[in-house]
Amino acid sequence: MQFGTRLANDNDYQFAYEVKIAAEVDAITAVFGWDEELQVELHRQEWNTGKPTIITHNDCSIGTFMLEEKGDCWFFSRFFIFPKYQNHGIGSAILQQVIEQVSLSEKPCKLCYLQGNKVRSLYERFGFTITEQDSQYVHMIYPKLQEKE
Repeated sequence: MQFGTRLANDNDYQFAYEVKIAAEVDAITAVFGWDEELQVELHRQEWNTGKPTIITHNDCSIGTFMLEEKGDCWFFSRFFIFPKYQNHGIGSAILQQVIEQVSLSEKPCKLCYLQGNKVRSLYERFGFTITEQDSQYVHMIYPKLQEKE
């Protein structure tokens, strides 16, 4: 499936919230329970810290992601695709681009997702490994950190 990307603008605020909820409502509900007011506030806070990249298909917005360089690493977040566009290779293509970009810098890439989210196998296929997890979150890194001898 063909896709494109573009930087988000202020008109994408509601779309970014809707795709996050569509992609993650089950995991959010399972881990925290659902609180609409809290989710709206968290979205507002995230949006104010930086706008994501919008994933498009046939000029239609279908997802988001964010890749930020933070000091000695990259951080990949806000990776949401509407369910009807999942399992068509778009997530894999986005991750391939991310891997290529972070590999040029020789800095690791970190990410975090909610327990129960089905995205784990996708991340593992691209070489991300778990660094820690608890009852709420799973933290991963690419490439795998080398053990000190």
